[in-house]
Amino acid sequence: AYQEAVSRKLDGDSAHLNRYAVAFLEGDSAEMQRQLVWGTGKAGIEDFFFSYDSDTKAYFGVWLKRARQREKPSTRRNGLAKRRPQHNGS
Repeated sequence: AYQEAVSRKLDGDSAHLNRYAVAFLEGDSAEMQRQLVWGTGKAGIEDFFFSYDSDTKAYFGVWLKRARQREKPSTRRNGLAKRRPQHNGS
């Protein structure tokens, strides 16, 4: 539906805000970034995108904090306090 709206030039501000929200639910950070770029510099809508972006960062920051808090006790229990796993990005 979103792509059809874009192809017909019916993609108003709300279509892009909604697409950002759907991308968030899908975990599609590249699409969220594309929508944020689209909204940047557009009077009357830019603030909404910045609000969505800050809310997204806060949401993931809370999850990261919780994950780190859960990691600490298990790391100590397993005697891995000095040895941390290396992440190779794959």
